[in-house]
Amino acid sequence: MQQYEYTNKIYYDHFVLPFTIGLVVLLGYLCVRYYKWIKSFPKEERKKIRKGLFSFKTIRSGWEIFRESLLHHNIFKTNPMLGYMHMTFAFGWFLLIVVGKIESMVYHTSAFNPPYFAIFFRYFHPAKETFPYSEFFAFLMDLILTFLLIGILLAVTKRFCSRIFGMKKTTKQRAYDLLILTVLWLIFPVRFLAESFTSGLNGGGSFLTHNAGDFFSGFLPLESLSYPAWWLYSSLLGLFFLLLPFSRYMHIPTEMVYIFLKNWGVKQGKEYNGFSEIQVNSCSRCGICINTCQLNTSCNINDTQPVYFLRRLRNHEEYAQQAENCLMCGRCEASCPVGINLNAIRQSKRPDILRVTKDTYAYVPQPKVKPAKVAYFAGCMSHLTPGIIKSMQQIFEKAKADYTFIDEQAGVCCGRPLALSGNWKAAQV
Repeated sequence: MQQYEYTNKIYYDHFVLPFTIGLVVLLGYLCVRYYKWIKSFPKEERKKIRKGLFSFKTIRSGWEIFRESLLHHNIFKTNPMLGYMHMTFAFGWFLLIVVGKIESMVYHTSAFNPPYFAIFFRYFHPAKETFPYSEFFAFLMDLILTFLLIGILLAVTKRFCSRIFGMKKTTKQRAYDLLILTVLWLIFPVRFLAESFTSGLNGGGSFLTHNAGDFFSGFLPLESLSYPAWWLYSSLLGLFFLLLPFSRYMHIPTEMVYIFLKNWGVKQGKEYNGFSEIQVNSCSRCGICINTCQLNTSCNINDTQPVYFLRRLRNHEEYAQQAENCLMCGRCEASCPVGINLNAIRQSKRPDILRVTKDTYAYVPQPKVKPAKVAYFAGCMSHLTPGIIKSMQQIFEKAKADYTFIDEQAGVCCGRPLALSGNWKAAQV
C-alpha cells in the first residue's frame, strides 16, 4: 500500500482530489443557486428573511432540521420502516462526519486540519498507533458504519420489494436517477472495504472492520486492493457531489434552506418564483404522495402525482397535463413529510387564461336581492350542509339584523373553482 506523506503537519495523498474537487464545486454551485433564487423573491418576502434571521425562529428551524432532515420524524409517523431507512442514511452520514471530525481533532489536538482528513482518517491513521480514546472511536465509527450498511440493505429491498414497506408503488426512476442512486448505494460498502483492507494490513479497526480485515486477508491480496479502494471511495464521493444538484438528492441541502425560509414567514404566492423553486427542489421523491393520491386507484392515473409533477418542473419538461390533471383535494399536501405547498405550486403553473367573462353565464337568471345592511353569502359548501344556513338565519333573526341572503336561490359563485384552475383573472370578474 502506498504510504501517506506528512509535510508541515498536513496529511495528503492524491486520491483525496476527487472528493475535494466535488465538494468545492457543489458548495460553489449551491451558493450561486440559492442566491439567485432568494434574489427573485418579492421585496416583502426578503424583508421577512432579514427580520427572522436573528430571532428565535432561527433556533426553532435548527431543531426542525435535526428532527425532520436527519431523523425524518414525519416519515416515521407515516411509515416507520420507510422512516428508519431514510434516517439511517441522513443521520448515519451526519454522525459519520461529526464523530469522524471529533476523532481527527482528538488525534491532532486541533480543529485545524484538512476537511478530507476526517473522511479518510483510517487511511492516514491506520490505527497501529494509539491516542486518547482511540479504541472507543474505532468502535463508534464501526457502529455508525454498520448503521449505514443496514440502511443500504433496506434501500435496495425497498427498490425491488416495496410492499414489504407497506407501499403500493415507488417512484419510477429514470436512467440518470438510477446512476446517482447506484453511486450512493456504493459509497458506504466501498468505505467498508477500504477500511477493512487497511485494517487487515495494519491492524486496528473494531468489531466490524477489524474482523472483516482478518477475514479478507486470508484469501485477498490486500496490498494490491487497499489503495485502489480508497481511490474508488473518494471518486464515488466526488461523483455524488457533482451529480447531486441535478438529481433528487438536491433535496438534502435545499430542504434545510426551505425550513429556515418557511419559519421566517416566507410564503408561496400566486406567482411561481424562487421560493417555488426551493420547494420543488426540496422534494425527496419519497413516494408517500403516490400512495395517498386517489387518482391511483379510482382513475388509474399514475403520472400526475406531485412527485412526477415536481420532477417535470425541475427537469424543465412539459408539465401542462400534470398541472391540469389533478383534483386539488390536498391529500398529498397533508401527507408530504417536507410540508411543500403542493396545491399552491400546481395552481401557480395552471394557465391564467380568461376563459370566463361576465357574459359567459348570462343565461343564468340573476337573483333578486333586496337592499340591506348585512349581505349573507353562504356559498356552495354551506348549501351542501343546510344546517349551517339554518343556524346563521336563526342568529340573524335573534340579533334582529337587517340582512339579505344573496345566494338563497344559488346561482352565485365565489370564484374558487376558477382560482383553483389557475384562472385568477376570471375568478375576479
